[in-house]
Amino acid sequence: MKHSFRTIAGVASLMAFALTSHAQMPFQGGWARGANEYMEFFVSAKYLTGTKIQLHNLGEMGYVRDSSYAYTHLFNDGWINVLFPGSDRTSAFSFRFENAEGNDDGFVESFSLSRYRSSSLGTAYEAEQDFVPGWEVGVRFPGWNPTPRMRIGLLAGLGVNALEEDYSATIEGELFRQNLSVPVQGSEITMATSGYYVGSPSSGPYILLSDLNFDPSTEERVEQVLANGEVVKVPSSVTGSYGLDGILATVRGGLYMDYSITPRWVVQAGLGVSMTYLWSEFTSDQTLVSSTLASAYQLIDTVRSDDYLIGGYGQLQLSYRLNERTSLYAGAEFHAVTEPKSNKKEATYADIDIGSPLYYSVGVLIRY
Repeated sequence: MKHSFRTIAGVASLMAFALTSHAQMPFQGGWARGANEYMEFFVSAKYLTGTKIQLHNLGEMGYVRDSSYAYTHLFNDGWINVLFPGSDRTSAFSFRFENAEGNDDGFVESFSLSRYRSSSLGTAYEAEQDFVPGWEVGVRFPGWNPTPRMRIGLLAGLGVNALEEDYSATIEGELFRQNLSVPVQGSEITMATSGYYVGSPSSGPYILLSDLNFDPSTEERVEQVLANGEVVKVPSSVTGSYGLDGILATVRGGLYMDYSITPRWVVQAGLGVSMTYLWSEFTSDQTLVSSTLASAYQLIDTVRSDDYLIGGYGQLQLSYRLNERTSLYAGAEFHAVTEPKSNKKEATYADIDIGSPLYYSVGVLIRY
């Protein structure tokens, strides 16, 4: 709403300026052909309808990743890092003591690591973009008068509307897991009841890379055994916040026609071509929560895209002449444009369904 108030306030200010600047000029009655001598500028508050924002694959989360450290293998409860290509071992690893196996002497014999992902059940969200505020400025070039009441000319305009949508939800999906268990070699690690072990990258206990036997393409559904012995699939629970910001910048040009019903009331129609630049930024902030995870983990993704849409438009307005040089108008503008390219992918993604945009506008036209 605050964008709407700013847009309306700007148009109102321009209207007030036009009225004070030209109020002293007497209105010329009759069907004055002299108006053709003027170039006309217009500015309007322009409201977009008919566009939808669609969010798909909500709750889809890949395996944990960390761009800060770029570990070779990252898990929800630890990591393994291979420091040198061609190495047969590494001492750079970390695990939780709760996931370690100890020997009779109280030292760690082996440990396990796990990582999880959530597969979406196809959950989606759709929102109508009703009366999205924006603005348009343009110019009308004088043409000719087929009849005393009719005038035809050329028009060019530039308009901008901003799209915005935010959505939050807790979404259920399917929970998958990858497991890895490896023995510890070399120096001994004293067992503990809780906490993390973090190895040194230069020396200390190590693991043999040949013991990893880890295939990143292999995974399993997480299952749980109930008290009655029944085995059930454990669902994932994803808390997500999603936001999309977009801009539609439209350039249009074509013919217009004015038909004077009375000396003050004028019906205006237009027809032409348009080009719309569509830019968007989609951010998904999702957190996977499950009783099988040692702790919840968060993934944030941002995707930007842009596209150019070609089309045409038709326009119909009603204008009221305040004086010889100033008019107020209100109307509607229908656009038919090409469909934007889809951002479809396996992860959570957003699409903007432009459809057939319909604009409503109120503004002021000034002759110079």
